[in-house]
Amino acid sequence: MKKNERERRKEWESSGDSKKKFTNPFRFTSLFKPMVYLLLFSLAYSAGWLYWTSHAPETLNPCLVSLPGCLMLSVYGLCLYFVCTLVWGKKRGTLSAKKALSVWIVCLLVALVCMYGLTPLSYAGGNAALLILGAFCGLAFLFLVIPCLLFWFYAVYLGIEGFRDQFAFVERCWKTGGMKALNLWLIVFLLIWLWDSLMGGPLYSGSGFDAPGICTSLFFMGEPGTYFVLLLMLGHGFNGDLLMLTAMQSLFLVFYACNTISWIGQICQKTLEQPEGAERHES
Repeated sequence: MKKNERERRKEWESSGDSKKKFTNPFRFTSLFKPMVYLLLFSLAYSAGWLYWTSHAPETLNPCLVSLPGCLMLSVYGLCLYFVCTLVWGKKRGTLSAKKALSVWIVCLLVALVCMYGLTPLSYAGGNAALLILGAFCGLAFLFLVIPCLLFWFYAVYLGIEGFRDQFAFVERCWKTGGMKALNLWLIVFLLIWLWDSLMGGPLYSGSGFDAPGICTSLFFMGEPGTYFVLLLMLGHGFNGDLLMLTAMQSLFLVFYACNTISWIGQICQKTLEQPEGAERHES
């Protein structure tokens, strides 16, 4: 009797009329290694950047002060690509010298545009036209560069050679699931910004939403270790409650960032499964 009941239950669960079981979209155990690496890279970048800005010679030209920050950010972008390969499944050839060089060059260009193109616009003073331009450019970079950069990482990861073909793949991914990737990144950004506003951290915008300033402070999946290192360097490390909250924030951001990378990888994989041009008919 019990056996028949079990069989009927299995048939009911496998039938089309049965309710779908809840599947947890998040991964933890399989992403543990990438999360550890991302946290270590973030802490190293944050410590290096904060140490340099606090110990740079006062007589040094501001442009030269920002240059090491661009170099560090570009190296952090290369480390993020390494984390992406772990999330998507590390395979042979994904970390060749040629691919690493192309990733570093693109990340350096993004960092240079961000530091030397957007930052001056945020200090435009009374020039309303430049401030408005800075706000639009800052928002565009803030919300579009990260998804496109991760799409491009996946193109490099697949072994697509040539910037033209790589950017064509990014365009296909954007047409297929660009809004999904954008929504995922917006959730990450809102979590970071809201938490940091509550903590009064570097992204706090109580005096106004400074898009270029936030864009230059928040890049490459939010740099989760920045807040943790910042607290220690400001001498707040002895405040146990504050330190615990910041550590929780960093761990949560690492967890969510790695899952976001995984989801964006799934979007790219669906793009590959579709024949070229099919995304246009879907949209």
